Amino acid sequence: MSQKQHFEDNMEELKILFNKPDLPIQDFSTRIMNLIDEREYKTNLKPNVFKRTAFVLAIVGILCGFTYATTKWIELKDNNGNAVIEVRPTDSRILPAYQQALDEIGNKLSPEETATVWFGSKDDILNKKTDQVMHTSGAPNKYTDFSQFIKAIAAPFESSQFQPILSEDYQFKEASIYMDPAIGAGKKGNMIFDKASNGQELGYYTQKIIGNQPSSIVITYTNREDEVNYTSYFLRREDKILFDSSPSVDAKTVINDVDTYYYVDEDTQKRTLLWAKQENERTAHFVLSSTTASKSELLKIAKSILSD
Repeated sequence: MSQKQHFEDNMEELKILFNKPDLPIQDFSTRIMNLIDEREYKTNLKPNVFKRTAFVLAIVGILCGFTYATTKWIELKDNNGNAVIEVRPTDSRILPAYQQALDEIGNKLSPEETATVWFGSKDDILNKKTDQVMHTSGAPNKYTDFSQFIKAIAAPFESSQFQPILSEDYQFKEASIYMDPAIGAGKKGNMIFDKASNGQELGYYTQKIIGNQPSSIVITYTNREDEVNYTSYFLRREDKILFDSSPSVDAKTVINDVDTYYYVDEDTQKRTLLWAKQENERTAHFVLSSTTASKSELLKIAKSILSD
C-alpha cells in the first residue's frame, strides 16, 4: 500500500481522535509518514488502523508536538458542575490571505446568503486539485435600537439574556444577528471564479438560507473609551471544545462558581473572556471580547453578568 494511501486511510481516525473534523491535511508532512512506514517495516507490523494511529501520535508528537492537543487540556465547568468547555492547544488559525478573501466575499453577500469557497486556480478547482475549502456568510442584520433588536430575537435566544446596560459603565451601542446557514440551505448557485484584492485565486458558489434561526448574536457596548462585544451562541452539547494556540491554567478564573477562560489572539491582540452553561441538549456559550478593554475590565464585567 502506498504512503499516500496509508495516510488517507487513517486521516478520519486522526480527526476523530483529535476531535477536530476540519483538521488540515498539511499538518502531517511527508517526513512523518515516511518515518511511520519505516518503523512499521522494521517491526513487521501489519497496517492495523489502531497500531498505525499509535505510531502517528508518537511520531507527530516527536517531530512537531501535535499530540500535546490530545494529552493536555483545561476543562471548564458551569455553576451546576457540568463540563461545558475543553480548552486544547493547536494552531487552527486561517492564513491571513484566506481570511481577507473570505471577508471580501462575505461583504458581497446578503444576511440570508452563505458561500462555499475553494482556494486555488480555476483549473485546480475544476479538476479537484485543491483541498482548501472554507465557508463564509453574509453581513449580519444590525440594530441600533435595543427594543427593535429584542423583537427580532428568535429561539433559542431569550431576551432576558440581554440588557441595555452590560454593567454599571457600559451602554448598548448596536447588535448584530447572524443567521444559521445550516437551516435548510437552498439550491446551489453557479460557481463564480474570482480573485481577491490580495491576488488570491478562488472560486465560490452561494446559497440562500431558509428559515430565520439565528446562529449567534453579538452586542456591542461602549463606555465612550472602550468597546466590548458580548457574543452568545449555542452548540450541540457534545460540541464544547475550544482550540487555543497556548492555553494556560492561569487563564482560568472562577466567578460565582462558573469557570471562565481568558485568552489573547496572537494576530489581532483581541482579548477574550468566555464561559458556558448547558441548557437542555445544547451548550450556551458567552464571550466578552475587546481590543481596548483590559483583562481586569473584562473580568469586572463578567462578575456583573454572572452575579444575577
